[in-house]
Amino acid sequence: MLIRKVLEQMGKTRDALCRDILCACASTVDVSGQLTDVYIKTAIKTLVNNDAQFITSLVRAGTGQGTVPVSPAYWAMSHTELLDDWQGLEGWIPVRKYAKPDEADAAEWGSIEQVRVLMSTQGFKDEELTYPYKIPVVGKNAYGVTEIEGGAVKNIVKPFGSGGTEDPLNQRATSGWKMAYVARILNDNFMLILDNVSHSAPGGE
Repeated sequence: MLIRKVLEQMGKTRDALCRDILCACASTVDVSGQLTDVYIKTAIKTLVNNDAQFITSLVRAGTGQGTVPVSPAYWAMSHTELLDDWQGLEGWIPVRKYAKPDEADAAEWGSIEQVRVLMSTQGFKDEELTYPYKIPVVGKNAYGVTEIEGGAVKNIVKPFGSGGTEDPLNQRATSGWKMAYVARILNDNFMLILDNVSHSAPGGE
């Protein structure tokens, strides 16, 4: 249980590091308020006109009742607190209506137009701002992260009593991690930040 929590904390730290790099992108659209489909379409049009490639392919409607097709899409990375806002957009398709929902990304909640939405508690939020959220919308090859052969993460466990004279009764053990990790924007033209987004009152379907 302890090791699992340590590794979960490591994953959240890595996500936060990547988030902060992406949100430093120079390409932004100032929302200054609630998220609307107008801004989603602006992001799509901007990336298309910059020759940004889609990340995901077309998902055709299946034979199951209520399934719908999902367009080739870019990724949007959103804070979970904006779930109601996404769900309230006209044209929102929840993952459960995909023909193959089990093939969706674990963090994916749905899609709209040519954008599929990933949500995390590690999404950008600055509580000191009136409009606290940023939402990166990214195309293929917009950014990169390190992939070190042999693994970049180490979980280091020290047994009880490893502190020497500081733990004479063997009361303390430790578990921690370290990793080699770098995230970098590769092309500002292949991503766009929906900036200064606020949270509306709950009410999405």
